Amino acid sequence: MKVKVITGVMLIFLFASISVAAFSWNPFDWFRSPRLSPEECDLVGDVNQDEVINQTDLDLVVYTSLGRYTLSDYPCADLNYDEKVDAVDVQLLINILLRQGSFECPANQTIMKLSSARNAHGAHMDTNYPVNICYAEIFKSIYEFEGNNPWNCTGTNSILKLESGKNAHAEISSLNNYPVEICYGDLLCRSTTDACNMSDNEALIVSLSNNTNAHLAKDSSYLINVCCKSPSAPPLQPECTEDEDCETGFICDNGRCIPREPTGECTHDANCTNGQVCNFRNECENYRAPFIRINSPRFRERFLVGELISFNQTSGGSRDLTINWSFGDSNKIGFTNCQTGTNCNTLHNYTSSGAKIISVTAREQGGARIASNFTQVLIYREGINVFALIDRPRMGESIAPNTPVYFNANSTFVGNCTSDCGACLATGLGCYAVGKGNKDGTLIQNCPDITSNGDVLYCFEFNKSRIGEDYDLLFNWTFNAGTHIRENLVGTWSENYSQVVEFNRTFLWKGNVTANLKVTYGVPA
Repeated sequence: MKVKVITGVMLIFLFASISVAAFSWNPFDWFRSPRLSPEECDLVGDVNQDEVINQTDLDLVVYTSLGRYTLSDYPCADLNYDEKVDAVDVQLLINILLRQGSFECPANQTIMKLSSARNAHGAHMDTNYPVNICYAEIFKSIYEFEGNNPWNCTGTNSILKLESGKNAHAEISSLNNYPVEICYGDLLCRSTTDACNMSDNEALIVSLSNNTNAHLAKDSSYLINVCCKSPSAPPLQPECTEDEDCETGFICDNGRCIPREPTGECTHDANCTNGQVCNFRNECENYRAPFIRINSPRFRERFLVGELISFNQTSGGSRDLTINWSFGDSNKIGFTNCQTGTNCNTLHNYTSSGAKIISVTAREQGGARIASNFTQVLIYREGINVFALIDRPRMGESIAPNTPVYFNANSTFVGNCTSDCGACLATGLGCYAVGKGNKDGTLIQNCPDITSNGDVLYCFEFNKSRIGEDYDLLFNWTFNAGTHIRENLVGTWSENYSQVVEFNRTFLWKGNVTANLKVTYGVPA
């Protein structure tokens, strides 16, 4: 057969005593709960029973409330023991994260940003200002939207206006002195000198020092409150009526427990007592290890060669962070001061097709701990595309030496892309669009009335039942490349399936193991 026609490459890492990483995993597969009843969950909010309550637990509660997972998958997502997972459970977990100081606002829930918690200038949500005005934090729920982005102004969801997109004074939305209108989702807002009416599901978004030319505050320390309600949010439950109702480090503001302003009480860990550390806000707190997760792109989203991709993450911990991105194509970028300075998100595009592995690490500054996260994107170009995809072993899976490791690269596929939608549909093999926001591989039934101009490609995948007849795939595995224990495994899908596509392999040594899979497409001579 003809080989080396088109090649797709995928790098995997195996860590720990043998730790396994296959970058084609469901990120939440790591966190499957044991089969518990809700009453057996030791720590309320610890949905995945890993003894830590963090953003992953919130994701799992949200996804279970939306039906992507079931209560049998994650019984500990039922925080109030009412035998269902809904918006009330989401509210409870957001409150828990806020109380323990580990809540991180998802990028698509950020309404706008402030330069500080008080006496602040305002900015669009995509700037690097440190203070988030966050829908999820305010309404204790996740705003779900499809199609239009939530910041589009609809004529009814205006919050306020800014003098410019960044470092700006503000004014109430009914005035027309400033050009930049801040809108979000389904919010219905008013500006008032009275407190927000929580019984009408109103919540404080920000307060302004004046009707116009105003500074902003995250709390109600200024005269004019911008109060909003969200028809899609569940009823708000007041957390407090006075400061004493809130935990240490929080005050009661319009029914919400919010963090006190930093006190500048420490400069070093030695200034703190009871085993606490001096965090990046110069406050003493119980130590929080660094964490990081990639919000976008999603796992195996589809993009075109040259398409600009937004890479967004959520991170946190007691220390300030240095964040490093690696894009799987030899390009890397790093940022410092990611809690006190920039948000450390970035943009990147690819010059070649294939499956690309994105890794991000968060290293605490002045400390020794590191957190990491991974995702994968599929990059398409016109013509033949080969995607070498590994479903097992899972990322982060620890396996003892001398134990068989199950490898499965059955998801590997070949796609063919063209700018001619009609030609794609005519194959009858299932046609999907890539580009211009088409990222999930949804099949199309009809061609649009517009010309793609190269910014959209129409793709179909070769039928795997024809492997060995119409085409074949050559698998070339390399384990521990560049070391004295390098090993190779080579064979075709049609003749060596149980040796190179789905197979078990035993590693006799402890430590880090790397594996590289290269898949080559060929047709019979």
